[in-house]
Amino acid sequence: MRGILYLAVAACLLSGCDYIPSAENTAKKAVRASLYDPDSAKFSDVYKGASDGSYCGYINAKNRFGAYTGNTLFMYESLGSDVGLASIVADPLRDSDFKQLVAPGTFDKERFMEQYGKIRDGCNAAKEWERVCGSKLPRETPKLCDGFGTPNYTGNLYKIFYTDNE
Repeated sequence: MRGILYLAVAACLLSGCDYIPSAENTAKKAVRASLYDPDSAKFSDVYKGASDGSYCGYINAKNRFGAYTGNTLFMYESLGSDVGLASIVADPLRDSDFKQLVAPGTFDKERFMEQYGKIRDGCNAAKEWERVCGSKLPRETPKLCDGFGTPNYTGNLYKIFYTDNE
């Protein structure tokens, strides 16, 4: 009987068992909870963040179509005992994302708010990553994020994309 117990503990340790209570496993559990298919989650390059209980790294999981999405950045910020915020970092922004926000003749409030939210999340990702993870976001932040949230930001974007080209 004792042999079976030792074998079970050894198997658990060798497989990176996520059932052992730890701050890292609490973070992984929270990240899994935000996924469409939590059981498909594969973590990599996970490291301790800037504060106690904070963790950052990559996750690869299946989407609604059953395909793996590829490594995506995640961060987890502990707010206390077994409570925290898990975030999947938004995909990188492209110039076309900014251009769509201010496209002339196509204003639709719902589309505008959706696009503005996407840009807000993408531009804020670098600041949040640095605060939670204690390092720079491991990808480039678009230059067009400079000045985001300042007065007349969308007016300035319009000038960048449309007044120079006309």
